Amino acid sequence: MNDSLKKPNIILFITHDTGNYFSCYGGPVKTPNIDNLAEKGVKFTQNYSTAPQCSPSRGSMITGKMPHSNGLMGLVNLGWNLPEDNETIPKILGRNGYSTHLIGLQHEHRYAKKIGYDTVSPRYDAPYFGRSVQKRASNLLDDVEKGEIKQPFYCSVGFFETHRPFVSGMTMRTDWKYIEIPEYLPDTKGVRKEISHFEGSVKEFDKRIGQILDHLSEKPFAGNTIVIFTVDHGIPFPRAKGTLHDPGCHTALIAYMPRKIAGGKTYDCLISGMDLFPTILNLAGVKLTTELKKEIQGKSFYNLLMEKQYDPRDHVYMELTFHDQGYNAMRGIRTEKWKYIKNFASLDNQFQIPVDFINQSSGKDYREAHPDYKKPRPDEELYNLEDDPSEIHNIAEDPQYKAVIEDLRGRLMKFLKETNDPILEKEPTEPKHPGFIIY
Repeated sequence: MNDSLKKPNIILFITHDTGNYFSCYGGPVKTPNIDNLAEKGVKFTQNYSTAPQCSPSRGSMITGKMPHSNGLMGLVNLGWNLPEDNETIPKILGRNGYSTHLIGLQHEHRYAKKIGYDTVSPRYDAPYFGRSVQKRASNLLDDVEKGEIKQPFYCSVGFFETHRPFVSGMTMRTDWKYIEIPEYLPDTKGVRKEISHFEGSVKEFDKRIGQILDHLSEKPFAGNTIVIFTVDHGIPFPRAKGTLHDPGCHTALIAYMPRKIAGGKTYDCLISGMDLFPTILNLAGVKLTTELKKEIQGKSFYNLLMEKQYDPRDHVYMELTFHDQGYNAMRGIRTEKWKYIKNFASLDNQFQIPVDFINQSSGKDYREAHPDYKKPRPDEELYNLEDDPSEIHNIAEDPQYKAVIEDLRGRLMKFLKETNDPILEKEPTEPKHPGFIIY
């Protein structure tokens, strides 16, 4: 049968904590393999995760719903789980003739098979997680070629490199003296050294995904395989990960398939991480039921990939409820020009710095450089993204923007009410810590 008549294989690559820190997105570290994928495929420049943290963001990708709608509002390693009544990409594809596989990391459920995977590869092969993932993914491709794994297949490939403590970045780190410091971070030796290790981990990830893509290119089914690459959320530094600012939610998204998706294109329209769910199902030829269409909040960008008429979003939503220091609820809406954030948790600091780096150099140096960090958190935040892309100046109380904030507040609250966000009623209950590692 001609490849064009077959259901496509689909590989979803997802890495941790990297935002859009790749050279094809203007990042300072060279990532030739991601760049090559972007050159051959379709690159999206305005993709935003639904949450600035691992589990909730990933849960949205595989369910097409915001975290407060699918129930995954905190980290799986701290007791949360994606409720099993959610439909997921692997569950639906499995019912539609696909074999479904997980290589490496997932962070949506303590037991990955409950998400819908037929096979699950162990999560860790310390200390070189990327090497393990690369080997296991290559072996899976070999098994597909030998007919030991059924086509069409769906495979999620999860990398851990760019999550702290950046173990794999130690040998490929950038010279800290020549680091480019983001505007929102203090320029200190400690911050520079942390970024140098982070950049080394980005290089290691790029190397490993490149090896998998090279191996795929040698297979007879490569022309019938869609490759999608994305990131769960922003980089692991203060005022990025764990916040609704763009450095916490702005992520890379690239799609590639030589015989189905016309490559060499860049789109600047707004995309939400939860849009992957309907898009991947559309690419697989799966028709969503009327009930599921009503239930999900993700918007398929399949027509955009196929160069058909597409009505783009004019806004995306983002949220955080629980991270690693208890209740920290905030909800946000972003348009091309504006970012509005409603803080539901009354805390005594401007934002929480996640536990994995609050006492590292970046966390300590940020707090020292910004004494106003300990000021009480405002109820509302408003940023003009054209004039203030780093979201430094909160203009929520400026009377000249009264109409803007009323409009965005109204749109956000309407959405939260329509989707029955539990924080509108009371503070949700945090589950007990499970005391074991997810696989």
